[in-house]
Amino acid sequence: MAINSETLTVSSAAVGITAAELAGQPDYAFITVEGAAIRFWVDGTDPTATVGHPAENGGTIELFGDELVKFRAIRRDGVNATLSISLGRSRYF
Repeated sequence: MAINSETLTVSSAAVGITAAELAGQPDYAFITVEGAAIRFWVDGTDPTATVGHPAENGGTIELFGDELVKFRAIRRDGVNATLSISLGRSRYF
């Protein structure tokens, strides 16, 4: 069940899903990476341009449970990326 959505710009400082978008207590997020590659962590640690899981332009990321609050992303190269984020309730939790 869909609860919320967000379009998030990822630049040279690490960002996470906006707290207001987490209203309704979603436990699942589907994210599409657009425009450029990013790096991310799901444990609350800030990634850097060289450290963290890579996600390429056109890639997708799925988050569950606490990962939604702890997700942090930064652009990998000198080009900003856009994340299209759909938030909802998962049938698995």
